[in-house]
Amino acid sequence: MSQPRVAGAPDRKPSHRLPVAIILCTLFAISLAAPPAAAVNGVILDQQLDAEGKGYTVLHVWGSHQEMGYAHAYLLAEHIVAQHHQLVDLLGSGYDTVRQAMDAASWSPGMPVFLEDELNGMVEALAERYPDEEIDNLDLKVINGYGDWSYPPACRSHSCWGQFVEDPVRTLSTRRLDFGNPFPQINHHVLCAWEPNYTGMAWVGLAWPGYVVGITTLNSFGTQASLHDYNSTAGVPPADGLLRTAAARYITSNPYLSSSISNHLDQCWDALEEIDAWTGSFINYFVPEGYGGVITCSRDQGFYDVRTPQFSYFGGDVLLTANAWTDGTYTPAGAEFMADYYDLGGIKDLESHWSLMGTGGLHKMSVEYRDREDMTIWVQGRLDPGLTPRLEYEWNELFGSNDGPIIVTGPGPAYDNPTSVRLYTASPDPILVDQFAAYYAPHYGANVTTGQADVFENIITGAGPGDIYGPHVRVFDPNGAPVTYLSFMAYGTHKWGVNVAAGDIDNEWGEEIITGPGPGAVFGPHVRAFHDGGGTGAFPVEGVNFMAYGTHKWGVNVAAGDIDGDGWAEIVTGAGPGAVFGPHVRGWNYIFNGNPKRVDPIPGVSFMAYGTNKFGVEVTCGDVDGDGIDEIVTGPGPGAIFSAHVRGWNCDGGQVTPIPGLSFFAWPPGEARYGAEVFAKADLNDDGRADIVVGGGPDPNLGSPVRVFEYDGQQATLWFSFEAYPEGWTHGTKVAAGRLLPMSLR
Repeated sequence: MSQPRVAGAPDRKPSHRLPVAIILCTLFAISLAAPPAAAVNGVILDQQLDAEGKGYTVLHVWGSHQEMGYAHAYLLAEHIVAQHHQLVDLLGSGYDTVRQAMDAASWSPGMPVFLEDELNGMVEALAERYPDEEIDNLDLKVINGYGDWSYPPACRSHSCWGQFVEDPVRTLSTRRLDFGNPFPQINHHVLCAWEPNYTGMAWVGLAWPGYVVGITTLNSFGTQASLHDYNSTAGVPPADGLLRTAAARYITSNPYLSSSISNHLDQCWDALEEIDAWTGSFINYFVPEGYGGVITCSRDQGFYDVRTPQFSYFGGDVLLTANAWTDGTYTPAGAEFMADYYDLGGIKDLESHWSLMGTGGLHKMSVEYRDREDMTIWVQGRLDPGLTPRLEYEWNELFGSNDGPIIVTGPGPAYDNPTSVRLYTASPDPILVDQFAAYYAPHYGANVTTGQADVFENIITGAGPGDIYGPHVRVFDPNGAPVTYLSFMAYGTHKWGVNVAAGDIDNEWGEEIITGPGPGAVFGPHVRAFHDGGGTGAFPVEGVNFMAYGTHKWGVNVAAGDIDGDGWAEIVTGAGPGAVFGPHVRGWNYIFNGNPKRVDPIPGVSFMAYGTNKFGVEVTCGDVDGDGIDEIVTGPGPGAIFSAHVRGWNCDGGQVTPIPGLSFFAWPPGEARYGAEVFAKADLNDDGRADIVVGGGPDPNLGSPVRVFEYDGQQATLWFSFEAYPEGWTHGTKVAAGRLLPMSLR
């Protein structure tokens, strides 16, 4: 499906079509105007938009606050630009006045400056995507400050616990935002899961493209925060007053909250008390199980009052908020229908809590809280006319596996092994996250690697070495959905499959797919590379088309990594598994700026990894010692007498030397024969070094073992191990790993 045009958006620039991960609804493609200069720490989980840009987007961003802002804006750039144009049109000559007011207002007095970091990341991404627009930090503050310089007429919220819920449910909270349609992008509802890596806590925001402030939010503790108008226009905004939207965001993601939710309201009130407020408001802070309240602020008194649940009102088990004052002992005007709901008594459920609020609001969020990071979230937005579907998520579906990085496995090359690719969490107790069939015919397993074949990290497969399988390369997104335009035959043959690797060999965006023929007796070490042709297919990389060894048999194993520290990847090859071919490793430089473009051998990177003259060598690259430069890691080829001896090699300075302490047997000699499959491209434990994933070689008496090793600079130690496939699957395991962020745990 093509990305719709958006009202007010700039004319389209050349685009790349990119796959997106999917959780609940339909596959959608996003259109990128240019490749990112930095990594995009984000993924669109689901998106449905009509030709006017109305609809919804669900996305997950992670990393530093700058990286999260960059990812959010990079993925939604066209819509943020459209919203900017629409607000300029809405305000007319008053736009500069609002810019000045937002510049003077406070966004984080005495608080962490996370908002500024996120906005700066957005500015960077927008400058790359649409440089002619020149959108700056203040333009984004005009967008984010909309909830302060424009005032919704009414909102309704309610939360209950205690007598009104039953185990395992501990709290139900619902917020309905009531507002009109002042500009088209307000009907593009964005549910964004924010996952900072070092500071702050994970939280979810329901708003619109480009928003980092709080409109309707939820944090990992289950606290729902939202804004209600109350005396919003009374008085004159203090020049440096704190925006209520910024305050709502702060109390949602406050990094200093204690582990006990009983203290959260007091902690946030202590931070806000006596601060000037730019806009009058009620700010709901619905901490689960009655530990929350409603904070009141005004332009003349600042943040001055907190209303908490009162025992005399429904036994202290309910909070209601409309747009009228109450001290908590009586129902505020406009909230009578909610009070009637609780007057009925009985246990409430998510469906009734949600339905009570009707369908008249601009957006709505309901939360069923069971425990920290264990909750169900329902959201919906108005399209005018109509509504989005009700989107239903579990917390971990928005944030993916809590264990982060993923190990990818492919079955070994047994005739009876299907092509089932599996994804496991990279942790001492691995969880099977997903699995899918890479190819239709159920034989000979599948070769696997990971790489940024487009903007996102994907799974890349090569057909196994069957005598009926051609060199078919396929690419899959993190949920196992095929990237249909990246499916191709790497060579003009119909046998023995294909080996695959990925690396950025041309110093441009994304990574190229490197291929080598499978181990056929008539197929030479012919290395090729392919790149994404802007969403139209996979195209050969000019000049990468060479024979790595002086033979015409047994194919070639391939890898890619920046082994010389020049900022882009080199190609590394290992001889194929012929009975007369030794473990010869070679390095190759792609001269992408040459005339003509070509591949040259790297002087000094040509060595025998083991003291044998048979069955070739497996190769991989990764920064296993944390020096910022990739090393080469090898495993013996599939000889019946070869144990799983893994070795590491340093190429710094142009000469190859063994890495101290990085020479070990993944299994005791004799326990696993036929060499070893190796992969060392990913840092799985966040220690700054790539970890080494080892799969058993194609031993007919071996199952499907995987072992993961950590190298600390002196020695490699076993971190964890597991069997990737059921009993009866033999001939070892193909392995890869990466931060693929699959979005469902099954």
